[in-house]
Amino acid sequence: MEELIKAVDGAFIEEPLIDEVGFIFHAENDNPESPVVLMERKLGVYANKIKKVYEYALKHLKLHLLAFNRCPESPDQHAVNGIHSTSRILLLVQANMPLAVNARKSIVTYQLRLELSKDMQQNRLENEIRLLNVLLLKTPKSPSLWQHRRWTLELLLKLYDENVSLSVVNPSLLNASSYSTGGL
Repeated sequence: MEELIKAVDGAFIEEPLIDEVGFIFHAENDNPESPVVLMERKLGVYANKIKKVYEYALKHLKLHLLAFNRCPESPDQHAVNGIHSTSRILLLVQANMPLAVNARKSIVTYQLRLELSKDMQQNRLENEIRLLNVLLLKTPKSPSLWQHRRWTLELLLKLYDENVSLSVVNPSLLNASSYSTGGL
């Protein structure tokens, strides 16, 4: 299961502008070389591993959250990375999951408290919004995702002058339906 989580992390690193995620169904006797397929900014995850990776990611998210909450001012970087990876996997499988959304909020808040440059903070928030846009294409009625997206956009605006409107934000980040809805 760790292989699948690392493959998804690697796909988002290789192509940070992924605009669609879906599941690939195939015969049980097929043995693909990689648990994911990345093609033209589309990410496909083989469906036969979903239940096991969901259980694995949920268990490990809870463990990483315990480690993170022991010392939230200066958490172990392994816990931070683990929360980031496992919460993304959980949301890809089940988008309306407040536990995973709140875990991502904790990580975003922690990362913004670090003394990062404004550009790095902006990049971190924009990546979060891109992920939320992809998730909202799959599950457009998820209240926890919409609330998290609004919260993230407000943080992005706070990086700018308080009197600045949403017009300074990259327009593609504002519209969750701005991406192509073509299939994998």
